[in-house]
Amino acid sequence: MKKTRLWMQKHYINKRFKKKFRFDHCWNLLRLQLKWLDVICKQKPSLRSKGGNFFSSMSSPSTSETPINLAEDDVPNTSFIHRPLGKNVKKRKMRDHEKNIMKMQIIVDLLKEMMERRKQIDAAYLHAIEEKKKTNAREVELMKRLLNLEEERQRREQVAYEVRIMTMDMSGMTPIAQEYYRRLTMRILQGHSGGV
Repeated sequence: MKKTRLWMQKHYINKRFKKKFRFDHCWNLLRLQLKWLDVICKQKPSLRSKGGNFFSSMSSPSTSETPINLAEDDVPNTSFIHRPLGKNVKKRKMRDHEKNIMKMQIIVDLLKEMMERRKQIDAAYLHAIEEKKKTNAREVELMKRLLNLEEERQRREQVAYEVRIMTMDMSGMTPIAQEYYRRLTMRILQGHSGGV
């Protein structure tokens, strides 16, 4: 892949300058120098798009005739050079930014809608709880009334029973039955007098 690209770039130079490029061994040493990097950065966009960055990869691999042994200290620092953005990249970034802004607005609107819906649900829930409390209070009140009515009914039944016992005619009874009803009468009277 690299050799094919190198061959294409050499062919381009041969065609453009009508000369062969004979300085591969020098190019390996000089291609990362600031002068050549400036030339590459200032290159016309049409040349970059047609043939790629032909200066950057014009080197040929070293052979036994031209041994090249570069240490890392010999290579200049090129981290400060950045390729300028093309028009399409700028347009794409602007479109992406606008899409992100629109997406953010949609998300914000959805969050507001969700929060409003949550408030409505919470209000309905609190209203339901209040209604349940009122219903429970009514039910408790009804239960109290029912208990009071039941107690009153039982008390009336007890009073009716006691009155029947107290007004009972014992003259036609046997002596054992008379004694039994007399004791019941005494117990009733003691209960009403406070246990005296």
